[in-house]
Amino acid sequence: HYYLLLTEAQDKTFVKHETDSLITIATDYYEETDDLERKAKAWYYKGLINNDLDQPMKAQECFLKALRDEKQVKDYALLGRINNQIGMLYTYQHVYERAIPYLKQANNCFEMIRDTIGQAYVLRDLGRAYTVTQQLIDAIEVYREALPYAPAMGNGTIPNELANIYLEKGEYEVAAKYIDQALRLFRTEESRFPTHLVLGKYYLETAQIDSSEYYLQKALSSPSLQTHAGALKYLSYVKEKQSVWIESIALNKRYEACRDSIDRIVETESIRRMDYFYNYQKIQEALYQSQIKVMKKDKERYLYALIICACVFISLGIYSYWRRREKEIKNQKEILEQTIEKQRQNNLRIKEENRQQIEKLQEQLIAMEKERQEGWEGQQLLQEKRVLEIHNESIDADEKRQSLRIAQMEDSDIYKKIHTEDCVKLTDDEWRALEKLLDQTFNNFTARLKKSYPKISYKEIQVCYLTKIKLSSTKMTKILRYNSSPLRSRLYKKIFKKTGSVQDFNSFIAGF
Repeated sequence: HYYLLLTEAQDKTFVKHETDSLITIATDYYEETDDLERKAKAWYYKGLINNDLDQPMKAQECFLKALRDEKQVKDYALLGRINNQIGMLYTYQHVYERAIPYLKQANNCFEMIRDTIGQAYVLRDLGRAYTVTQQLIDAIEVYREALPYAPAMGNGTIPNELANIYLEKGEYEVAAKYIDQALRLFRTEESRFPTHLVLGKYYLETAQIDSSEYYLQKALSSPSLQTHAGALKYLSYVKEKQSVWIESIALNKRYEACRDSIDRIVETESIRRMDYFYNYQKIQEALYQSQIKVMKKDKERYLYALIICACVFISLGIYSYWRRREKEIKNQKEILEQTIEKQRQNNLRIKEENRQQIEKLQEQLIAMEKERQEGWEGQQLLQEKRVLEIHNESIDADEKRQSLRIAQMEDSDIYKKIHTEDCVKLTDDEWRALEKLLDQTFNNFTARLKKSYPKISYKEIQVCYLTKIKLSSTKMTKILRYNSSPLRSRLYKKIFKKTGSVQDFNSFIAGF
């Protein structure tokens, strides 16, 4: 804030600026804040300083930045000055069409705060822009709007330029009125040279040759090259009308020489301005290319970082999925092993009980043999012994047949497809094939389920099928297109009338 106040004070005391480094501190600071008015003011003063440093393009850029928040800024005096500066910069570049909107906006701002001096100068510049672009009707309207503010300027520039337009339109009486007004506002003889030129032109147009020559001679003393050249031009016309050909030619030569001097000055200024513009464009282009390179490198870094992060996340996802899958397979294997072990222990228990019973019967038979009791009771004991031996043999045969059926099931196409392929969606025929396979392998599995639990739905039966073939929860979800774990818990509760986990349900189906 200090640097903004310091720059503002220096500008008001007409201190010459050597650099824009101080105000740059202020602009950098306010760019990071929401203080829109001070931000606009900082950019405005930076534009003024760069304009003083003969860097019009940089100044223009600063002024345009000062207008970024124009609708939120309520300092109309500041907005008027900013718009006026942009309009004048476009005028100096001879881009009058772009200057006009900014000058009009500057006038609106000054009008809102009743700044008559600001309006006078802006309307004068706006009238000149309209005149150069041959929009004479608009120029007249603007100049006439500015007339009430002309005294505030302390000179007769506005009525003088308005009179010149009316001369070009051939409205001499109106032109004379404004020439008279201009003469009254120009209080010194030296300041009246532009009006003397217009007055000499007026008298020339109205065929008052002597009066024209008188005022043109006065205008000839003007230090302004433009006014001096204009006086020479119209004096040559006067001498031509007076048939003083030699003087007319001499005056015309002087006019040509003066005009050449003006053209050289303008050309030099244009070359200097274009040279600066070219250099500025080169600097901006170099800066732009540098920014593109930095942005490209930043994008590459972001891309590499994104790729690395993506690889890490994918790796973690794959690892997590693998761990979860391994855990599910391990749990399924443990359940199956526990079920098989229970069944094996049960068979062993039955076989042991049968063996013990056989031994008892054998002992009884031996005792009966010793006692020579070979009647009906002995035959009955022999028969019971044989039944138990056959039962044990049947259990062994059933175990072998069941192992064979399970091996055949695991070698079937439908079993392999379900266990090996990802994102399997089973058709109705494939579900029927799986049902048939399980019924053949596990003794009419479906019929026994329906008989034991008549209210079981087909969706629940499908879950039982997939559980029976030891499929993981992840694979079940992919096949069924929904998470089956809640359904398995509910089905267990429905069957056993008590709460149970997914593992409890899996154990039940494995042994069913």
